[in-house]
Parts: sequence; C-alpha cells; structure tokens
Amino acid sequence: MTGSIASFSFMAVAGRALAPRFDTFEIMMYRSLVGVIVVLILATATGAWREVRFDRYGLHLLRNLAHFTGQNLWFFAVTVIPLAQVFALEFT
Repeated sequence: MTGSIASFSFMAVAGRALAPRFDTFEIMMYRSLVGVIVVLILATATGAWREVRFDRYGLHLLRNLAHFTGQNLWFFAVTVIPLAQVFALEFT
C-alpha cells in the first residue's frame, strides 16, 4: 500500500515537472511505453504470457478507452490545480 501511494505521488510530481515541456498525450505515451516494456519482460520471464487471452476485443477496447480518458484528464488536472487538491480528490 505504501508503495502504491509513493508511486502515485511520484507520478504526479513527475507529470507536473514534465508538463511545461510535454503535452499530456506525450507524457502518457512515455509512461505507457515504459509500462509495456516492464510488463512484457515480467510476463516473458515468469511464463505468464501464455495465459493471456484476447477473446473479448470489444471489452478490451472499451476498458482501454476509459483508462486513457481518465488518465489523460488526471495528468491535465495535475498541471492545472495544486497537488494538495489533486491528492485530496484522488484519495477520498
């Protein structure tokens, strides 16, 4: 739990620091690229890649669209409102 809170906090601080140079879409692209690389390495190393199924493409697409929208708006909020208010809204 402490690790996840630290991760969320680090992501918000990093997003705010990168916001003057990058658009929210670019920040999300780099974050997603690092995440995909880490997941692929872990899934390949543990053999979990063979258990991944893609039989519900529509639901995968809907879930990814909702996640993309939510995360894009979260990164936008991090750049617009104070960090204390972001965390107060996020953890309530």
